Amino acid sequence: MTDIANPKPPHLHLVGCGATAPVAPGDVPAGLDSPEASTGWVDAAPFRAMAHRLMAETGWHWRVLALATDVPAGTMRALLGLGRAARHEHPRIRRSDALSLWERDAGYLLARAARPELARTTRICLRVLIARGHTVRTISTMTALPVHLVIELASGRRRHCTAMTTWRCRAAMQSHAEKLRAGQSRRRRDAAQPALMTAPEGPDQASIAPAPARAA
Repeated sequence: MTDIANPKPPHLHLVGCGATAPVAPGDVPAGLDSPEASTGWVDAAPFRAMAHRLMAETGWHWRVLALATDVPAGTMRALLGLGRAARHEHPRIRRSDALSLWERDAGYLLARAARPELARTTRICLRVLIARGHTVRTISTMTALPVHLVIELASGRRRHCTAMTTWRCRAAMQSHAEKLRAGQSRRRRDAAQPALMTAPEGPDQASIAPAPARAA
């Protein structure tokens, strides 16, 4: 197993970018950063291993890891084989997402997580969650942030926070939005059920139903 400073596997074979030769550790794969390959795709296998390694070394939730590495949540979930993604094979990922993973290691991510930044994004996320019915205590559980910090950030009394705090709040917002969409889809399906059950009987259904008994 390679160390944290250089968690890249020793050989990477890329597809769709004009690269066929193995890539040495620490080198940018040929074609990965070329303008011609801006719409290219790469073999997901080595980057799947990178995602698993980063998750193990940081101990972060997969949504937080996606935000920290600038990889779309859906792509990160697919690389880690979580949820619905576990039932589908994703042999390739976009070159831009592969490069985002290639350029970052656990040491870089941990240092970046501790950097201070303006709390504007965090404040917006928290206020939206509160407006949609989440209590401060629930948000504290969702984000693993102390209750007093959630209150200070949501109220605007605290103007700065760490990048990790921002990532956690954005991840909570993503999770909330995903559950909201799932609930809306479920309600639409449920609403369609009565219409199906009360639809007029066709010839086949009518022939199965017994005829009413005649009065004596």
